[in-house]
Amino acid sequence: MRFALSPAKPLSPRQRVWRVLLLVVVTGALCSLGWWLLASRRAPSRPVIERLTPNIGSVGDRVRIDGRGFGTERGLGYVEFDGLPVTAAAYLRWSDEQVEFTVPPLTASGLVRLVTDEGSSNGRVFVSQSQLPTAPAGQLAGSVGPVISTLSAESGTIGSLLTIRGLNFGVNRDDSAVLFTWAGRGPLASPNAGANLDFVSPSERDGEYELWSDKEIRVRVPDGAASGGLAVRTARGTSPVQFFELVLAGGSRQYGSPRTYALNHFVRIHDIAAMAPNSLYVWLANPVASATQRAVQAIDRTHQPLVADFNGLSVFRLVDIAAGDNLLISQNHVLQCHAFRSEITPQAIRPAPEPLPAVYQLYTQADAVTPADERAVKQLARQAVGRETNPYRVARLVFDAVLARFNCDYVAGATNLEAALESGAASPLLLNNLFVAALRAEGLPARQVAGAFFDEYRKAWGHQWAEFYLYGFGWVPVDIVLVRPALNLPFVAALGDLDAYFGSLDDRHVAYSRGAVPVVPMTPDGQRSSSRLVYSLQSVTEEIAGGVNSYTAVWSDIELTGYY
Repeated sequence: MRFALSPAKPLSPRQRVWRVLLLVVVTGALCSLGWWLLASRRAPSRPVIERLTPNIGSVGDRVRIDGRGFGTERGLGYVEFDGLPVTAAAYLRWSDEQVEFTVPPLTASGLVRLVTDEGSSNGRVFVSQSQLPTAPAGQLAGSVGPVISTLSAESGTIGSLLTIRGLNFGVNRDDSAVLFTWAGRGPLASPNAGANLDFVSPSERDGEYELWSDKEIRVRVPDGAASGGLAVRTARGTSPVQFFELVLAGGSRQYGSPRTYALNHFVRIHDIAAMAPNSLYVWLANPVASATQRAVQAIDRTHQPLVADFNGLSVFRLVDIAAGDNLLISQNHVLQCHAFRSEITPQAIRPAPEPLPAVYQLYTQADAVTPADERAVKQLARQAVGRETNPYRVARLVFDAVLARFNCDYVAGATNLEAALESGAASPLLLNNLFVAALRAEGLPARQVAGAFFDEYRKAWGHQWAEFYLYGFGWVPVDIVLVRPALNLPFVAALGDLDAYFGSLDDRHVAYSRGAVPVVPMTPDGQRSSSRLVYSLQSVTEEIAGGVNSYTAVWSDIELTGYY
């Protein structure tokens, strides 16, 4: 039998297109399947933590991690607590789905992760038992507010480190504070006489709070502290008072009777060209609280601030300002100012021990207003100091050298270093900056203080002076402009002995800034500007965002509205 194959019927153009499309789809599917199988075989498998048992514990406790992708052997894998790897000796078991280890020393609460060659796992929270609040026992039983159980030392000096242990201090400091008896008040008769304690507190800006947790606080003893009661104040109340003895090194200090000032300053915004939406942020300086400037209170503001006090500044936000607006932002404060007199015995002053307080890092560097890294400043300081190492004598040598090198002229003095070096005459602000810069160049903490001086007619003059830090004694004020009064100075010093302005200060100096005040931008694309204010060392005064094309800002001087 014979079969004959008839020739294939030719495909139509449409059939040929469909056949090609079908071939492409099938080929693509097969390739995708192959790549998926290959990738799944080769893809790294990151470890995954499913459970952490227990998730609360103490040093030495056994902890088990359950999950997958850990690897059958540890190899180079490890467990980390809050970014720190566990030591090799701590591991008890390691398998692909389970790891056991003991909690290492110095472990704080944080995320636990498991890391292998394939990457880092998800995190699980572990809480250190030592950081959990516990029910008070013994004499502390029943307490709700903060309670001090022990102090690391019964006595200390200005700048020394003190550890306070107890309960209910709070996990974060927020507005809580450690209260030391203020030297202007005098010592308490007994540790329990602190119901109306007049106090000074460590400064956050000066780095004097080194640790704050619910059971432990580490602070530096602040300037102005004295022997007497010590307490911890939180939102839940103030602790019973403990007695702390202050050992003042290197001399004596005396605080005068207070003078009460009522003060006002403002900024006026006008000539506005703007369209909504927009925002204008304005920073107004607040008087600073210190050992010589007490009971600072804001008594009236024309606007509610967005932030009442950030680094000593009130932050105001004006929304959708418009053409024709004439805006006034004003604030009034009252405070008590005390004269300060010191008598220092240089040979009793010693360098600070290690580890140094934070002020040695914060106030020995160059910044926007302090040319401590300028060659001419370093040379001036080095030649003045020579081989002297005593901190007080170093300060006095630098002081004398700056006054010998530059005349101070209130009207015609140079305002930049190069011109001052050429002419030998400096403005009061530059002279003060050069003194601070030369001290910093020699490693002695120093800073400018900006504010106002009130003359005998109670007129406020924008003014700046300085202070340097002596470990064991505290901040020492210096008004280099008044020791040898500047030419054309429009006011007269209050102290009869002008040399006393090295180490002492009258009660006519009111401070609004102590050291440079950096301002954090409020918006990522905002335009910032600075109106130069003698009474404040802030880096920015205004910031605009949105549809503000232009405006005019007129800043007032400090005005005395009351004097008691």
